[in-house]
Amino acid sequence: MNTMRNMGGPMMMGSGQSAGMMAMGRQKDMAGGEMMQHQARMEKRMDMMQTMMEQMLQHDQAMAPLPAK
Repeated sequence: MNTMRNMGGPMMMGSGQSAGMMAMGRQKDMAGGEMMQHQARMEKRMDMMQTMMEQMLQHDQAMAPLPAK
């Protein structure tokens, strides 16, 4: 999960450099306080997605058949 989070940023939105350039253009349009709110919302979404992924993995593990003896 931490690996996914560290991959992060504009790369998650689309294809490489074009997504990064799009994000940088948006940053120039935002005021300081608005940028901090945007960052907080993005972080909250990432936390929710991480929680959902962990729950899905736990569910898959719980539903896996027991190994034969």
